[in-house]
Formats: sequence, C-alpha cells, structure tokens
Amino acid sequence: MKKFLLILLLLLLPFSVARAYPGETEGFGLLRWGMSVSDVKHLYHDAVPVKKINSDFADTVWVVTIPDAHGEMGIDSEVFAACYFSDNRLITIQLPIDGDTEDIDTIRSHQLSRMISLYGIPDIENEQGSTIWEGVVTSIYLSPGIVMKGNKSVFFITLLDMQSGIKNLRENKDKEALVREG
Repeated sequence: MKKFLLILLLLLLPFSVARAYPGETEGFGLLRWGMSVSDVKHLYHDAVPVKKINSDFADTVWVVTIPDAHGEMGIDSEVFAACYFSDNRLITIQLPIDGDTEDIDTIRSHQLSRMISLYGIPDIENEQGSTIWEGVVTSIYLSPGIVMKGNKSVFFITLLDMQSGIKNLRENKDKEALVREG
C-alpha cells in the first residue's frame, strides 16, 4: 500500500508544481475569464464597444468603468478596463494607467512595488521595460511607459487568460504586440 501511495504521489507531483504567483486571479473586478459580452454588459451598464480593433487579437473589444478596484493589481480607485473577446469569451483585460509625462516613471515604479507586494517577484523583467508574472490561469504584463500627446503618458496592466490558448509569454510575439498596442 505504501508503494502504491508513493507511486501515486510521484505521478501527481508534476501537476502540482505548475507555475503560479501568490494571489493569482481569474480576471479583474467582477470580470472573469470566459464571460460573454452580454455577461459583461449586465455587470457594467456603461460598457461601450470599441469601433476599430486589431482583429488578430480579438473579435470585439468593449470598454467598461470599474468604479473601485478594491486594491486589485494595486489599484485603489476607478479604472477603465478594455475587455477583449474571442468567440464571445473574455480572454484579455487591459487597464491603462496614465499621468503626466515627467511623473510616469515614478507612477509606474510605485505601481510595480504595489504589484510585487501582492503577486511576488515577477517571472520576467526584460530590457524593453516589460514586467511579467506568468500564471497558470492568469498572466499579468506591466508595460513600460508610452509618451502620448499633451504632456501625458500611459502604461498598461494587461491580464491574459492562459486557458484561452495563450500559453507562453516568452514565445508568443502576437501577444506581446497586443500588450504594446494598448
């Protein structure tokens, strides 16, 4: 009997070592992976469709206002969320964080510190300034700052549903383009 339990334990061990970060989420706010557009519209009545999208990444994109993020992703205030759908299933959530251009690096640094306190040390920090937590269910991508018009800058927190076919952040260049394009 002991040999049987040992063999069973050794067979199951590889499945229990799957990569995850502390506090791994299954979405953001009330949004959960796999929700339909109508589910999201029911929860967030201000949902607005985005007219022009890059169809390589999603069939449709809707933007909603999350009135209070309750500290998720280190955000304690109202935030807009771009919800990307493929086959009427929520697969990506993108959160823009903006500020004055001269302050954006400081804002991003504070955001990164809050996220590290919630989710631990990131799995990837690359030379382009991207920070990535790879999860089993959700991976999180924190983009570098992007300078916009009018002395404004923005960076993005992008959450990716890893069950929807996006499997490896290091190898999927299309996904990295999605995160950069915002």
